[in-house]
Amino acid sequence: MLANLFVDEPYNRTGFTLVSSQPDALTEATLRLSRAALRLLDLRSQEGGHPRLGVVDHIALHPLGGLARGPPPTTLSQAQAAAGGGGPPTVWVPPPTASAAAMGVAATCAHLLARELAGGAAAGGAGEGALPGVPVYFYGHAHSGRRGLADVRRALGYFRSAPDGRWHGGLGSAQQPSADLTAFPPDLGPMEAPAASGVVTIGAGPWVTNFNIPLTGVDLAVARRLAKALSERGGGLPGVQAMALLHDGEQLEVACNLLDTAAAPPVVVEQRLAALISGAHLPPSVQLPGYRTNLSPEQLLRRAAQLEAAGRRGGGQARGPPPAAAAAAQPPLGLGLRVEAEGGAGLKQMAAGR
Repeated sequence: MLANLFVDEPYNRTGFTLVSSQPDALTEATLRLSRAALRLLDLRSQEGGHPRLGVVDHIALHPLGGLARGPPPTTLSQAQAAAGGGGPPTVWVPPPTASAAAMGVAATCAHLLARELAGGAAAGGAGEGALPGVPVYFYGHAHSGRRGLADVRRALGYFRSAPDGRWHGGLGSAQQPSADLTAFPPDLGPMEAPAASGVVTIGAGPWVTNFNIPLTGVDLAVARRLAKALSERGGGLPGVQAMALLHDGEQLEVACNLLDTAAAPPVVVEQRLAALISGAHLPPSVQLPGYRTNLSPEQLLRRAAQLEAAGRRGGGQARGPPPAAAAAAQPPLGLGLRVEAEGGAGLKQMAAGR
């Protein structure tokens, strides 16, 4: 089910997060959503403040752990919540950090999706046109060498700077990687990216926290220096990937992927950026409060459980057991699906229709 939707209109970017304890259902739902995006959107007319490689830019599968029954209610509010349909209290059980089984399931789903997208699709009913195959690049546990998403993006020119801070049109246009992929061949699919769709990256791995920190009163060059110093690659915090982007009008922000929030949680990232700003002799007012663009695994599981319970009370056809019960048999998987949109109309259609 759709557990979270994040629409960022300045970036022209929409994030869909699907959650299920049934890998087959999750894979099928993601494939339908991806094909809908590929039919609806055209990369050649896309413009935004965030780099991208394709209409379906990024599909990531993450084991989320599960919800398990907790101790009996000990307070009146807990008892009232349980009696009112909230059910017994539950606790989040994180996925084992070294679980080969959970990552194996996620990687298998990634490969099933990749084969379908790389192979294209025939014309369907309701006026659905045929789709060409899309080049696919694996990363994380979906790739035999465990390469990172950033490695794939770097090889394809994803981090190439745009002079005006915005990315325009399809692959092969100014400031975009070439549509000819012979220098860095895809794992599956054609050797040339279709003009309308670009390429897709598909991976499996631990959950990644997306955390952005707005900046004000500095130019893009200064923001880029701060982002580089904040990132692990630039000598900064472990597990932090950061880049400076033009977000809304003249607003800049440092957009971060936090690969290990145990080593570098959002509060530590904000503190380090504040220290870098001070070291650059800039006023503290340059840094605005940071914000997350995705939910935590526990939040996603709880939201999915609430949606399922609401569907059952309303007579909906909820598939499968409730997430708390399903967790005992199979840890739920969460899938973060990033879909690039071509404009406000495209964003609204995708959000409303899926």
